[in-house]
Amino acid sequence: MLRIHFLLQWYALSDPAVEEALYDSQAMGWFVGIDMGREGAPDKTTISKFRHLPEKHALAAKVFAAVGGQLKKHAAEVAVPECLDGRCPLDAAAFSYFIYKMSNY
Repeated sequence: MLRIHFLLQWYALSDPAVEEALYDSQAMGWFVGIDMGREGAPDKTTISKFRHLPEKHALAAKVFAAVGGQLKKHAAEVAVPECLDGRCPLDAAAFSYFIYKMSNY
């Protein structure tokens, strides 16, 4: 669920949009650790409930700072896609490469 929270923030997705993206993007499913052949993605209500936990306990900024520090340490970064007409395209190739690089650390 924490990795889903990262996707929400990195790609500026809504709860329903990240649920849909998990079904549409194999790379996102891999990142989150969901095998769509065996299980489904969490629904938008579950995602929403989890999203509010770090905010409620003032942990979101600390968690993102820690993850950002680790990404910089390993010379990796998350590039947020450019948004056109209010829609942010998900670059599957770039995201797959990011997952590949992070899986080697």
